[in-house]
Amino acid sequence: MAMWHDHPDARNVPSAHVVTAHASEVVVVAAVAGYALNCVLNIIGARILSATDYGAFSAAVSMVAIICTIATLGLEKCALRLLPEYVDLKSQSMTKGYIVFGVTISVCVGACAAVGAFVIYDSVRAHDVSLDALAHMLWFVPAMALFLFAIEVATALGSWMGSTVVYRILLPASAAGAVAASALFDSTPTLREVINMYGLAWVAALVVMIVIVLRRLPTLALRATSLYASKDWLTQGVGYLGFSLIMTIFTQGAIVVLEVVRGDRVGVGMVAAAMQVAGFVIIAQTATMRIYGPQLARLIARGDAHNERMLLRSRGRFMIVVCGAFFAIIVLFGHDLLALFGEQYRAAYPMLVTLAIGNCINTLLGFAPSILQYHGAHRLTITIAAVGTTLALLAMAVAAHVGTSLEVTYAYSISLTAMYIAFQVAAMRRVWLVK
Repeated sequence: MAMWHDHPDARNVPSAHVVTAHASEVVVVAAVAGYALNCVLNIIGARILSATDYGAFSAAVSMVAIICTIATLGLEKCALRLLPEYVDLKSQSMTKGYIVFGVTISVCVGACAAVGAFVIYDSVRAHDVSLDALAHMLWFVPAMALFLFAIEVATALGSWMGSTVVYRILLPASAAGAVAASALFDSTPTLREVINMYGLAWVAALVVMIVIVLRRLPTLALRATSLYASKDWLTQGVGYLGFSLIMTIFTQGAIVVLEVVRGDRVGVGMVAAAMQVAGFVIIAQTATMRIYGPQLARLIARGDAHNERMLLRSRGRFMIVVCGAFFAIIVLFGHDLLALFGEQYRAAYPMLVTLAIGNCINTLLGFAPSILQYHGAHRLTITIAAVGTTLALLAMAVAAHVGTSLEVTYAYSISLTAMYIAFQVAAMRRVWLVK
């Protein structure tokens, strides 16, 4: 993805870029291992639950992901932008104030969102298995929302490896172990028992993440009197929330649309399995964001456009290698990877290839929205995401109504590709035209 030219002084790029590239490789390896564990969790779930229950579990996870995104109000993403500056400026009171404010918002809004969902569920009184699964999983929303905030705080404070290990390895490993243990005690565990184990794994991971944040937080910040810029933080957070929420709706859209429009939980399970495997490459994007994000924020704050371009060039080269290797694996071994969920899931191979193409493009161009946001172009970012997501949901709804789950994945991947091309064009104009 070399879309810019070598600068004549490229040899003078700070050594931090070399460190960043090396750190990215380490984080991606850890993230890949973690995603494999998450696949193991889903494989165990698919094998011990019926196809219908696994579809219900997948639908509940997708819906709760949307709720948790709302619960943090975008403050977790904003932490990557603000906390590095506060730490560099030794603003201990603002550092502590932001963390206390974020914790309060995450817990309170998460609890309110869960209660609101319970009220809606009780008013509908549609005792459908997928709604029962969603209602039960809502108990864990406050802990999940707080965990998502704590991850980004730890990353912003410099614990990029610790946050990656907890989120990508400890969490899925503990969840997989707990779900497997439930199967050992009961050869046919219920859907509710599986959800309990899944939720308790999040709670355990939250405890570990809190310890990491407290250890990384400067002692002076712990002792400082909190200062708050609540209005400013919420204003900035809304920009990140809008984008994060829209993108979460987009990524979970195929499963939710299939559930709502068709009520085909076997199809939901098929798409969920294909997405689980095809989403492997996305981990490279999210993992390296924890490395490149704070570095990009500092370069933008210093107005260092040249080294900003060099940083993005380094990421682009790395992602081309990752995506090429991933797609080759999907083409060659996709059937066998799907069979891990059960022999019936081999039929999802066309969905897997389709989703893999879209996710590779997403990964290659996936830093573009963050570039726009870090440069303050929140309105443009949200506009592109909102228009793209709206069109995608419409396309997927039509596909679900007149076609099959395969047509839904076609609509998903085509929409994803078009939207990220739009992001990349906008980012190029924002960065590469700066002198």
